Amino acid sequence: MVRNTRLTRLIGFMLLVTTSLGEKSTQQFFEQFGYLPERSGSDRTQAVSPETLEKAVSKFQEFNGLKVTGILDDMTKKKMFEPRCGVKDFSGDGAAFRKITKWKKNDLTWSVRDFSRTTRLTRLQQLNAIRKALNHWSSVTQLTFREVPHGGDIVIRFVAGDHGDGNSFDGPGSVLAHAFFPSNGDTHFDDSEKWTLKTNDGIDLEIVAAHEFGHALGLAHSQVSSALMAPYYKGYIPDFKLDNDDIRGIQSLYGVRRRVTRPTTRPTTTRHREYGTGYCRYRYNKISALVRVLGRIDYVFVDQEYVISSKTARMDRIRSVFERGPLRVEAAVYSKETNKVYLAYGTYASHFLLVSVTGQRPCWSNALKSFTQMTWLSVLIACNLYYRMRLSNRQSFVDVNKPSPVIKR
Repeated sequence: MVRNTRLTRLIGFMLLVTTSLGEKSTQQFFEQFGYLPERSGSDRTQAVSPETLEKAVSKFQEFNGLKVTGILDDMTKKKMFEPRCGVKDFSGDGAAFRKITKWKKNDLTWSVRDFSRTTRLTRLQQLNAIRKALNHWSSVTQLTFREVPHGGDIVIRFVAGDHGDGNSFDGPGSVLAHAFFPSNGDTHFDDSEKWTLKTNDGIDLEIVAAHEFGHALGLAHSQVSSALMAPYYKGYIPDFKLDNDDIRGIQSLYGVRRRVTRPTTRPTTTRHREYGTGYCRYRYNKISALVRVLGRIDYVFVDQEYVISSKTARMDRIRSVFERGPLRVEAAVYSKETNKVYLAYGTYASHFLLVSVTGQRPCWSNALKSFTQMTWLSVLIACNLYYRMRLSNRQSFVDVNKPSPVIKR
């Protein structure tokens, strides 16, 4: 009986070394996620001993709630093939992650450097999923999250393959995303995946993002199978909420959210004006410019990089609406006399001829002219909005009927 057991284990370990997960060997899998020390140099070609592999399999089974046998059985292989987070379950020496760093502040910023280029989700849907994912953590702690145009504490990217951080993505399936612990916080999603919302036909962005943000805030993977911070993706969960294990973990780092005492008197409600179909539902830091075309279509330029149309109530990159326009906008104006919209940033300006207003958005001609010899304030004056205007803290003025060369600020 003992001999048969040893023979079974020997056959199991022969399969263990040769079994592949895509192009990745089982040994590489255990190295990647911390169950075996990573090899380097000439050691890369050497196989580990059967005893060492048995310990790695046992540790993997125990961590993921499987029957601990030390043998690579069907249930173990099935679990290894499931989609998961790319962060290690254990450190390189095989010890569980316990001493994780935290942010030294509770007010954190975040920004999206690269949106998904492959998903059917709009950028607004991606942003909303990210906001909801962060809200899962802020709702139970003293953390607050503020969106900024760029350079946030947590920088979000959708990328594929090798993207420069030493942790290449492996295509559809397997690793879905990874994040770095504080005080880095960068969070990357594999853009080869099919990112979706509220469906099992793909990978739910909100749930995966919430998991990765847990790492960006300082949480390691959990052995509790029902926890969000368990390493494997469970699929879309309607009315998703954090597990008690997740809540205890994050509150141990950032404290319990204080309850707000309700005032005895009823507060007055401030109503915000809504433009068109309602821009106020978008979150942004600063309105750069606002222009009204033909007295009925508003374009609001926010954070210098985006434009919201009252016709579509969508937030888009500026060049998605104004082809070949400036990447950023500091000022914008529509001229009835020329039937053109002028967009400007710094000393660069472009104008767009309005061809039609039928359909979901106005149709602009592709004609483009750069006024390299005029400041954007001069462009405003050229459109007869003002008689004259002073350039940025200087006493120089520009007259309406006399286009001015560049005045250095």
